[in-house]
Amino acid sequence: MTLETFPVLTNGRISYNMSEQAPTPSRSARPQPETPPMTVTAKHSPSGARPLALTARATSIFATLLLTLPSPAHAQEILIAGFNSGVHRYDFQSGDFLGVIGNVNDPLGITTGPDGNIYIAEEATNKVLRFDGSSFAFIDEFVADDPLTPADENGPLAGPAGVLFGPDGNLYVASFNNDRVLRYDGTSGAYIDTFVSANSGGLNGPDAGIAFGPEGHLYVPSYFNRQVIRYDGKTGASMGAFVTFGLGGLNNPRSVVFRPDGRMLVSGEGSNQIHEYDRDGNSLGSFAGYNNAAGLAISPIDGNVYATNVNVSNARRFNGTDGSGEGVAVTSGAGGLDLAVFLSFHPDPYLHLSRFTPGSVGAASEIKITGATPGALQLWMFGGAVLSQQLTGCAHLFFGVQSPILRLKLANASGESSFNAFVGPDLLGVSIVAQAFEPETCRVTQLVVQTFE
Repeated sequence: MTLETFPVLTNGRISYNMSEQAPTPSRSARPQPETPPMTVTAKHSPSGARPLALTARATSIFATLLLTLPSPAHAQEILIAGFNSGVHRYDFQSGDFLGVIGNVNDPLGITTGPDGNIYIAEEATNKVLRFDGSSFAFIDEFVADDPLTPADENGPLAGPAGVLFGPDGNLYVASFNNDRVLRYDGTSGAYIDTFVSANSGGLNGPDAGIAFGPEGHLYVPSYFNRQVIRYDGKTGASMGAFVTFGLGGLNNPRSVVFRPDGRMLVSGEGSNQIHEYDRDGNSLGSFAGYNNAAGLAISPIDGNVYATNVNVSNARRFNGTDGSGEGVAVTSGAGGLDLAVFLSFHPDPYLHLSRFTPGSVGAASEIKITGATPGALQLWMFGGAVLSQQLTGCAHLFFGVQSPILRLKLANASGESSFNAFVGPDLLGVSIVAQAFEPETCRVTQLVVQTFE
């Protein structure tokens, strides 16, 4: 089948040279050779933007994929940081306790890195520890100060809370006690710089659940002044409060996560809620009521929202569509869990989509999927506007590309797929919205909104 060329409209008309012979959806098919780079140019229309509509063929492709979804099995774990008890492992399906990772004092943020290993913020020692993602054995102190040298190898780190690998591959660490976000080399752990300066934008208590949003900017929960502050994803400069003081009743925010359609969920420990906000930071009300909500994550496996209660030291599961209770995921105090402050999944279950790199006009750029199922079909979506939409056929699955252009590719043996694009100079200042969907596992990437520079 051939996917046709569609116009995408945003501040003018953008045309994509996207025609290719797409493979017939088949799990056993081998990855196909890369097609020639797609060319992106702009043709400005005096009539202005108009809505897109999918052709009947594209709509048929989309519907066929949703009707042929299998039900894959996942070997998945829930990781929970117990501030008084270490990092605990639980079976994703049953909630059974599987063990403790190492000997971590006062753990907060947890993330799985691009290398598949586990990185944990140890607040008590101002370190980020690295553990093997398969055996859970201790590897090293990835970020730490050497007491035998006069230099501060970990920079001005004081009370590490959030740990997160950014779009540039570097590690970002929220320094709770001095109200900063620091940046470290994602390979060596060497200190690079202070990405967010002290108290920038009013930051007061940057907590564990930091996140990069659809536009590539960094969102930080400011615990003591009831805000979520946004910072430029390239410079670290404050862009002001995205969620203003106490909006929607927010109190003591601890974790920020984005749904695939771009909406934001925030856990409020002091407000006993999981709050929901739109892409402009407007309150959409309470997504779910939950006492002492702290750790927060959306599972791409079942589409549900998982959250921890600090005081009760458990984790509950909430319906990913309407926030209704779906039961206990981890029982109170299981395996000795005490003060459940953060929650993550391992191995990394997410389908990741990079940004266009370098994203400059007059040059070639690449956008890449990682974390895909080897050999599985990937449905790429491109558009010029964002619209929250729910996919039928997959549990609680949302996407955010309005009237998308569709393109099909197969992931290679490493679980990767990519497109190369030449970005025409007339696209300066024009935005594109991108996302990808893997029908075999019902996973969708995060939303990417990028303005060409």
